[in-house]
Amino acid sequence: MIRTGAAVAVVGTLMAGCSGKDGNDTAPPVKAPTVASKTPAPPAHKAADGNNLKACADGTCEVYVKTGTRIPVKASVFGSSTLIVSKVSAAGVDYGGKSACCSVSATQQQAGKTVRLNKLTITTVTITAPTAILRLHPA
Repeated sequence: MIRTGAAVAVVGTLMAGCSGKDGNDTAPPVKAPTVASKTPAPPAHKAADGNNLKACADGTCEVYVKTGTRIPVKASVFGSSTLIVSKVSAAGVDYGGKSACCSVSATQQQAGKTVRLNKLTITTVTITAPTAILRLHPA
């Protein structure tokens, strides 16, 4: 019986030491780790046909352009055999073409804007001056 009483006293003492009520609760608070919330930049759009302007000859392509780019296209679709990019800037893209009888053009075309010139639909996909991406297809 004496052994049992001593064991209970020891267990009681150990438990009292673990209660945290002995006045030594000065441990610094634990900080939660901070996680950087950086959102990755979306990948830049790449032109399907890259710099291959000849891919536009059938009237369907997606290419990089800059001021002065001359894109060969079907005259039967566009009315001219060449779409000329006259300006690429942050304000937009200007382009057009001339035939024996007339000329067509579009100015300050922003990214996401689509225009129809004769039977050719032209979408300005992105602008990162001095370069832009144009998508062409028959209307």
